[in-house]
Amino acid sequence: PLTSDECEEVSELLLLRDPECEEITIRLDQKKVTCLLPASAKDGTFPEPPARLIDIVKKNLARAGIAGDKGIQVVWLVPKDPVWGSLFQVALYEETGFFPVTVHRWRFDGESMVKKGLVIMDGQGMMASRD
Repeated sequence: PLTSDECEEVSELLLLRDPECEEITIRLDQKKVTCLLPASAKDGTFPEPPARLIDIVKKNLARAGIAGDKGIQVVWLVPKDPVWGSLFQVALYEETGFFPVTVHRWRFDGESMVKKGLVIMDGQGMMASRD
């Protein structure tokens, strides 16, 4: 989960997205998505196609109560594994109608992943700009 300082950092950044609007309220309710996910092979591939993996993720999101977030852009703390991070973002889009704001703690340093501060990105803003 995000620490209280991290929640404050994310909330402040979200408020800065639209400085003209004075009526925005940010509320971060943290929900744990408990899941058992298939492991990838050493080369990073999976025995199942991505669509099947996304279905697995969606079932876990349903158990965590994602239905209550339909029509709302959620904030997603991206896991260390970038493949699962991407699959969760697609599943969140399919379940809520919005790509999430992603919070990244992990990033590549050469070939290894390191925990290093927060990087916060608006997935909906990035994907909507493709049109």
